[in-house]
Order: sequence, then C-alpha cells, then structure tokens
Amino acid sequence: MRTRLLLGVLAGAFGALRFFQRDLADIVNAVLWLVGGVLIHDAIIAPLTIAVTVLVAKVLPAGVRVRVTVALVVLVTVTVTAVPVLTGLGVRPDNPTLLPRNYWGGWLVLVTLVLLVTGLAGPVLRGWRTRAGRGGRSAGQRSDQQTDRAQGGATRAEDQGKPGGRTVMSPGGHQREDGGQDAQESGDETGHGGGTGR
Repeated sequence: MRTRLLLGVLAGAFGALRFFQRDLADIVNAVLWLVGGVLIHDAIIAPLTIAVTVLVAKVLPAGVRVRVTVALVVLVTVTVTAVPVLTGLGVRPDNPTLLPRNYWGGWLVLVTLVLLVTGLAGPVLRGWRTRAGRGGRSAGQRSDQQTDRAQGGATRAEDQGKPGGRTVMSPGGHQREDGGQDAQESGDETGHGGGTGR
C-alpha cells in the first residue's frame, strides 16, 4: 500500500514538473481546457443524457428499457463529447496532424458495437438465467434424494442394531418393527400351554 502511494506521488510530481515547464500560454490553455471540459460535462452532457434517457424510457416497454437506456447513455455521452472532432472544429490546412483520423468511421463502428451488445444482451442473459434455474432445481432434487437415502439407511441400521429386532412389511405395505418382545411373548404362551397339559 505504501509503495503504491509513493509511486503515485512520484508520478504526480513528475507530471506537475513537466506541466510547469511549459510556456505560460500552454499552461493557460490547458487549464481552460480542463475547467471547460468539467463545466461542459456537468452543464450540457450529463443533463442532456439524463433527459433523453428519461424521455425514451417512459415510452418503451419494460423488457427493453434497460438495454436502450444503457445504449443511450453510452452513445449520447460519446457523441456530444466527440462533436469537435466530428465537425472538424479546429482543423488547420497547414497542420493535418490535428485531426488525422476518420472520426465519423470510428463513431459508426462504436454505434454498431453498442447496438449489437445491447441487442444481444437480453437473449443471452435470459438463456443464462434459464440454465441457472434448471441447474439449481436439479441440484436441489438430487440433494433431497441423497438426504432421503441417507435417512433411510440410518433408520435401517438402527433397526438392525436392536437386540432381536427386524423390520417387516405389513399387509398394507408399511414397515413395522418385529422385535424380540414378540418372540418372548410367544415363548411365554408356549410355556403356559405346556404346563396346562401336564
């Protein structure tokens, strides 16, 4: 933790040193750019994105509302931020390196990717949830079956451990215990009968 903090402080100090080594005009322009970017974001980009998202979300069905909201937040924010390069603001014929790329092409690629990802997100997430739900139910059923088998095995072990005890099936199909007490009662009856005969 201390090492990362020290590295961060050193990197910040190096950046500040390099920044203040610039000309005064460059420093003023950089400050104006940074402050202006914050003000433009908080005063224009964020309110515009929220307003468009809220208005569109009110007229959309619940099934696509989240996906469309995510797409709008990304696209509106990036589009408003990219207005200077999309419109060629600040371009100079004597310095073609100021805007050297095809920014409209990059913006169209971004729009396509965002629409594809948000469009496929719904079916993919529904498929994952369906498989997860089925897997959870199957696991629960297997767990219940294993618990029932374990309880049945423990019950049979207890019955077998009793002196003279055994488990028999009644005519109705239910289990009942037939222990040594029945055998003792049978022996008592036999003894009384023999004595009467004598």
